Amino acid sequence: MHQTLKLGSVVVVAPIAGIFGGVLGGLFSRTLLAFARSPHPWFLIIRKRPVMIAVACGFVVAILGVVTGGSTWGTGYESTRAMIEGHQGVSPWFGPAKFLATAATAVCGAPGGIFAPLLSVGAGFGQLLSYVFPDDPMPAVILLGMTGYFVGVVRAPLTAVIILMETTASRGMIVPLFLAAIIADAVSTLVCREKLYHGLSRGFSRPGPE
Repeated sequence: MHQTLKLGSVVVVAPIAGIFGGVLGGLFSRTLLAFARSPHPWFLIIRKRPVMIAVACGFVVAILGVVTGGSTWGTGYESTRAMIEGHQGVSPWFGPAKFLATAATAVCGAPGGIFAPLLSVGAGFGQLLSYVFPDDPMPAVILLGMTGYFVGVVRAPLTAVIILMETTASRGMIVPLFLAAIIADAVSTLVCREKLYHGLSRGFSRPGPE
């Protein structure tokens, strides 16, 4: 991805991508942590019925996959690559649908990952953001959306910028990426105080001796 943004666009698009990604990423983290560790009675009841929740989540993932023609199944690599390369064939509903599919997959408790799908969801939301800024290069805006959402979930700005910069060879976007990442990290903290991986890791720790 070789497209870049003008300075005037950077100071507008990057903060919006950071705020947008931070809010959505924080909500995703809060959802997963609530299902994993919340003491609320409603979540306790759900955790006591793992098979039922797995069936319900699987049904959600299946329906979303059928409706989107299978684009939400798997990591979403093909759709993400098409958007980064500037192709117009990806549905604008890909981002929201992939968001729901990833959340359902993670909530059900089945072994899997969320790292790669996060990039796909971010690309989908970045695509929606590009419709708001039609005069700017779509791949560049999508990349900012990927950064904002990825950081909003994992809360690792430096890691996110390095990964996305290297995988897309978009070194000309390093300053906008850092701006979006820093803002997304700050906004996500307001939505979800605890980092996702830190919170999930508590389920594997053993209580200390009394």
